[in-house]
Amino acid sequence: MGKFRSITLIKLKEGDREEECVRMLEEQAKAKGLVIKSIEIEIGEDKITPEPLRHGFTHILMITFHTKEDFVAYRCDPKNAKFPSALSKSIEDLLIFNYEAVEL
Repeated sequence: MGKFRSITLIKLKEGDREEECVRMLEEQAKAKGLVIKSIEIEIGEDKITPEPLRHGFTHILMITFHTKEDFVAYRCDPKNAKFPSALSKSIEDLLIFNYEAVEL
């Protein structure tokens, strides 16, 4: 059985302070990692892809779960369904993709 991943692409509102938003995103990711031990969390910013191809999405939050049970528990917990209110106000749009990874 493969790992389970949750990928969130984030489009920030124009004019919001990007550094502060990224800091809040990092804090949330670290807090999640402390609560659920069998996950890996990565965040990043796309500085390579041309704008027309990324449609304004600039940041990613990727969580890898080592068991299906951890994935299901995470997705069912209402606290994990939203970002902190201060960060939510700066988010224009989200694209979420959850999948079971298949190694090739």
